[in-house]
Amino acid sequence: MHQRLHSARQQLIGIILLMPLLFVVFKWALPSLPSNPMLKEAFWSKKVDADSSYDIVYIGDSRVYRGINPELVFKQTQLKGLNFGFSSAGLSAEMIQIGQQHLSAKGARCLLIAVSPNALLFSTHNNGHYHQLMQQPTVDRYLQATLYPSLQTLHAYAISDFVKLRAGEAYYETFHLDNGFVYSNHLPYDSSAALYQYQTQLSKNAIDTAQAYNLIKTFRNLQAQGFKIVLTRMPSSWAMRQLEDRLSKGFIDRWLAQAQSHGLTYLHLPIGPYHSYDGSHLDGASASTLSKVIGDSLQRICKPRYRQVLLR
Repeated sequence: MHQRLHSARQQLIGIILLMPLLFVVFKWALPSLPSNPMLKEAFWSKKVDADSSYDIVYIGDSRVYRGINPELVFKQTQLKGLNFGFSSAGLSAEMIQIGQQHLSAKGARCLLIAVSPNALLFSTHNNGHYHQLMQQPTVDRYLQATLYPSLQTLHAYAISDFVKLRAGEAYYETFHLDNGFVYSNHLPYDSSAALYQYQTQLSKNAIDTAQAYNLIKTFRNLQAQGFKIVLTRMPSSWAMRQLEDRLSKGFIDRWLAQAQSHGLTYLHLPIGPYHSYDGSHLDGASASTLSKVIGDSLQRICKPRYRQVLLR
């Protein structure tokens, strides 16, 4: 009896010692995922709990967080930036206020705000993605932000992951945990993939014109307080821009014209030089190119005010 217990104990110890090796072999044999789910959770937790140390905050939807890399802007301007974009984000006074709170009182105090028909719809006012993240317990977000990057190899696989990989479908995402940007690419590359989704969204939902014009008042008040407001439209495919302008009946151009008439700055970003993998979002290389273009412009727009603050 004693001998059998001793043998069983030895076998158990052997299994325990062998488990790390089996885990390494198992992980080595599995394909790498194009988007790590643990890094994704860490990414969003770090973003919503970012501090208030930034010179510039970029506000908008997924076109923003997949399209503007604050690190590349910083290399040209020395303006520390936070990409505060969220999926299907709406431009509400609430989101502008939250984004503003991440600006340093001693910095350039610049807000770059990406406008689109989708961001001004009644249906996007609630900013569901942001509030869903904030509903998580604070301790959970802290653990995700601090521990998950070190534990990223322990992520789980879903059957759908293998199905997509076998079919040649992949959404490549590199999460920049320190600044809120996601370098993205998608296979297969289809610049018309998102058109139907946006057509459905814009056909079924209306722009809240009253809130849109109230936003201009909000921006003017912020500018009067010493903030620099920069409005822009993120590049997409030509087909997407035409679809948005047709279904919104040209509202964005009229709104931007009125915003400029009230002294707000509009940064024009041409569509032509950039490529979208689905018609809505820029691929990683185009996002990098765009970020450098934005950096050149912000050097002129935000830096003069920043120098004035430093001289006080």
